[in-house]
Amino acid sequence: MKSMFVVRQFAAPDRRATDILPLPHDRRAKSRQNFSLPGDESILCQLPPGVTPHDGAKLLAENESGQIKIIQIEAASESLIEARAAAMLLARAAWHLGNRHVALEIGEDAAGFFLRFPLDHVLEAMLAGLGCATRRITAPFNPEEGAYAGHRHGGGQSGAMIHGFK
Repeated sequence: MKSMFVVRQFAAPDRRATDILPLPHDRRAKSRQNFSLPGDESILCQLPPGVTPHDGAKLLAENESGQIKIIQIEAASESLIEARAAAMLLARAAWHLGNRHVALEIGEDAAGFFLRFPLDHVLEAMLAGLGCATRRITAPFNPEEGAYAGHRHGGGQSGAMIHGFK
């Protein structure tokens, strides 16, 4: 029988990962849950409430024998809607999605700015009706965390962070 590893804190970002764990956004948004690694090893994640593992985060896992694993979280590909438009129209679309409390990724690539959100045909039609070009894609999903999202991992950081800026 494989042993249970328990996660209670993040590992330092410079630690080398022993395992990679791809998770969709809804699984990364929880601080307490169970995971399985390849090889049927169980991980019990018991991070403090409100502290969640984000894409690229490294978790420090330990079993009852003192064996350590460093598990790197990776954003898994998901079915999403991607919307593109001129800046003012994209801002209007973001407002309408935010007004509906939709998890929303705001980004930029070589083709310009975009909004991404979980597959929802009603929201897709709404944005198309506003004049946005929409398409269905499969990609990792890294939505905005919100103005009051606190990041309390890392070596002695205060955790006072708003939208990724200290």
